Amino acid sequence: KKNSPQVVQALCMRLEDESPAVRFFAVLTLGEVIERSEQALEVGQRVEINASMTGKLKGMNGTIAGFNNEDGSPVVLLDHGRVVTFHERDITVISEGVTGALMKLLQ
Repeated sequence: KKNSPQVVQALCMRLEDESPAVRFFAVLTLGEVIERSEQALEVGQRVEINASMTGKLKGMNGTIAGFNNEDGSPVVLLDHGRVVTFHERDITVISEGVTGALMKLLQ
């Protein structure tokens, strides 16, 4: 799975801000975005559905409940209760805490 180019671009623009606090949090957030792109998916992680091919499910959140035995695709329990299997590229791990709030502000 790859990082959204728009998110990375928005964070890089914040690095040019005159405020040391904005630059500090941009660096922290950018580091987390890069780190998450390298992490393997794990059961229990919170994810957002991001693929346009998923139709009405795009933008919904859920939790990885397991992995498909045949191809290793993540099985996600969506917040509304439905269980769906996705390709790994169709989901993004959701950031938690302060960095998660900053990511929402930068998007």
